[in-house]
Amino acid sequence: MVYWWLMVIYLIRHGESIGNTKQGFLSGQTDVGGLSEKGKIQAMRTVWELKNEPIEQIFTSPVARTQETAEIIAQFLDKKPIKTEFLTELHHGIFEGKFWWEVIHRIPPSWRAKREDFRTPYPKGESMEMMARRVCDGFEEALKKLDPRGVYVFISHQAIITTMRYFLENGREFLSDTSKEKEYMKYLHAVKLENACIAVVDYEGNKLQSIQEVSKFEPIKPDKNSIAFYAKQVLELQKMPVAENMITASKNAVYKILEPKAALVKVIRDNDKTVFARQIKIYTYLAEATIPAPRILHIDDSKIFFGDDALIQDYQNGDEVKKCFKNHPEKVEPLLMDILKTLKKIHSIPVSEVSHFWNPPKGEQFSSWDEHMTYNINMTLHMIQEDIFTKETHEKISEDLTCLKDHVRAKKYQKVPIHGDLSSGNIIISHENGCHLTRIIDFESARIGDALWDYAYFWGWLERESAFVANVWQKIVATGLSAAHLITLNQYRMLFHAWTVRDMTEYKDSTIRQRRGAKSKEILEG
Repeated sequence: MVYWWLMVIYLIRHGESIGNTKQGFLSGQTDVGGLSEKGKIQAMRTVWELKNEPIEQIFTSPVARTQETAEIIAQFLDKKPIKTEFLTELHHGIFEGKFWWEVIHRIPPSWRAKREDFRTPYPKGESMEMMARRVCDGFEEALKKLDPRGVYVFISHQAIITTMRYFLENGREFLSDTSKEKEYMKYLHAVKLENACIAVVDYEGNKLQSIQEVSKFEPIKPDKNSIAFYAKQVLELQKMPVAENMITASKNAVYKILEPKAALVKVIRDNDKTVFARQIKIYTYLAEATIPAPRILHIDDSKIFFGDDALIQDYQNGDEVKKCFKNHPEKVEPLLMDILKTLKKIHSIPVSEVSHFWNPPKGEQFSSWDEHMTYNINMTLHMIQEDIFTKETHEKISEDLTCLKDHVRAKKYQKVPIHGDLSSGNIIISHENGCHLTRIIDFESARIGDALWDYAYFWGWLERESAFVANVWQKIVATGLSAAHLITLNQYRMLFHAWTVRDMTEYKDSTIRQRRGAKSKEILEG
């Protein structure tokens, strides 16, 4: 909280650096690696805490990792950071940019015996006394020049921030009184700020009022503002984009970014890390196989900002296929043939190449196709009671689904990689130079199964949107199928609609599932 009669100072440690990830490495002042990807997300999470604060100025160390942290914070606060030498890291001399064990053998034993001493400098570098004097002198001078009612950010390093805190609490007597040196050194080792965390200083009349450490941030709820905020930094956009919520049946948060760079942001609300890793493997494989599917722009498994894994995919500007069918009926048949051709390309992927990640995670119950479908056929038969349909329709559903279950159990299908959730909203069409397929998206339900399910699933979706287009699709697909496969295709189509009706009873509070179920019931009764 900011009070009008106080000066408020936010002391912020830089985000995790690449050097921080290397045990025993001393980046020092000559940091060449800068922030890690995790460190960049940490800085974003920190600035979210400050986005509404009336920050007047940002001061930062000139070292790369603090400069990057300051730039991330500054772009949201609209304040250009000022480099200050007193905030720079301790100079580690010949240890700079090296692992300590690469250098230690070159140092005389006499130095090693005194290396923890307040006044012992690193060879060709600074001592703790030299660093502390530099920091106290610089900070003291800075405080004199700041507005006593202003709000400021200082971004620096662990030892520098701790020294500033000690100076605020105890003054600078330790620089001249040798009896205070050990107290300072003990404080230096005990009081540590984690990467990208904040020490909030309330300062009034040249006197410290309080220091409160904020060492843990709560996850941010995905919404239009937080997604736009996140995407701006991750995609390195010049201005704040507009985020549009994508309404899906998935539990994941999905937002579309259209300007100035088209992208799809997904926050994966699943604690199983294999789910996240699986999606990455699938999309990476599809890109290498030149199949028109999303390309991954950013992977964030830090759980720092949203508390969940986040994935950013490219987004091909275009329309969902249903819009094209409505506006360009003359293009229906060639477009459906293009979609079928792409599906067959997916189905032709060798199972041996993708089975370890195309199937759902091994821990999932009913992961094999026959177990998965048998379970869902049984559940659908159980949930679809006679009072939902006419007697004739109920008997037809029961007969078809029982036959389909026998087909699946007998493993009469060919195992291929399938999409598994082929709704019309997952097919994106471009209208540049005619209507053509540019993307099949959302491979979250991808698994090894029966290709006929993809055909029937899309058929069922089309029936709910356009009987004309659905009939064209059915004829195109049927052209290459045997009589036995045609029977199974129709049984899968029956399952699709019956399953959708079943969803109405399981998800009574879901408007979208109620609407879809009512339409599928109408089709089955028709």
